[in-house]
Amino acid sequence: MFTTYKVLLLIHILCAVIWVGGGIMIQLLALRVVKARDSIHGAAFSRDVSVVSMRTFIPASLLLVLSGLGLVHEGNWSWSGWLVFALVVWIASFLSGALYLGPQSKKLGDAMAEHGFDSQEAQVRLRNILNHSRIELLFLILVVCDMVLKPGQ
Repeated sequence: MFTTYKVLLLIHILCAVIWVGGGIMIQLLALRVVKARDSIHGAAFSRDVSVVSMRTFIPASLLLVLSGLGLVHEGNWSWSGWLVFALVVWIASFLSGALYLGPQSKKLGDAMAEHGFDSQEAQVRLRNILNHSRIELLFLILVVCDMVLKPGQ
């Protein structure tokens, strides 16, 4: 039997898979781009990441948090530490993606197309984006662990 709780849980898990799995895939593809040192491929990849971020990760993360809030309501959960941690990381990650990673990926693509993969501007932007996104991905993985283990509950 389908219940509101089960539907919300399904949406929540699917959105988490899209968001976290997509982030892992982008990191793996970024390693290939860095290794290839190809300006055309690198520029296209950066622009693609920007589009995917805006059209996939942002909607998935919004649905994720809305379904999560619905789960809290349907499950009559109290706002314990594990929920607060997840919400704080979600807010930071959402803002990071929307205000930094997405726009910087587009600028990186433009820099690679205009100045080449090995240009100082492209290399600094690439290094900053990869470092930032890896730290963010680590926190998202910690939230997945947090959601499964629910420490303190």
